Amino acid sequence: MVFCQKASSNHYANVNYLGRYIKRPPIADSKLKHYDGNNVIFKYLDHKTNTYLESSFSVFDFIARLIHHILDVNFCMIRYYGVLANRVRSKLLPILYRFLGQTAKDQLILPSYSSLLISNFKRNPMIYSICNSNMIHVLTIYKILHLLFF
Repeated sequence: MVFCQKASSNHYANVNYLGRYIKRPPIADSKLKHYDGNNVIFKYLDHKTNTYLESSFSVFDFIARLIHHILDVNFCMIRYYGVLANRVRSKLLPILYRFLGQTAKDQLILPSYSSLLISNFKRNPMIYSICNSNMIHVLTIYKILHLLFF
């Protein structure tokens, strides 16, 4: 979690601030004050009082709190920042496209299964391989499976 106290007009400072959360571990080595094999004592900044406090936890409690900061596979800490942030994306992206002289793509058209097979394997799945006649698409099975099992 990133704590943003107040907005800054200095974009260089903003990037440096966010970079600390992207590239560094959740707690710095310098914040760890003492470890005796049973307890961990560390220093942290209390943002409400703007003072440094010390806290002591057992090793297992400390690891449990630290694990909350480990992201799941394929998750990233910060997805969108600045122009791509969810709050301002719909307002700022058209302005950015206009400024760059680009046009926004209306909607992404996903390729179909048959077009992927044709482009990658040079085989049309809608042509029956034994007699070379065209097949007619009647239904898609994954929709039925989705309704039955999910």
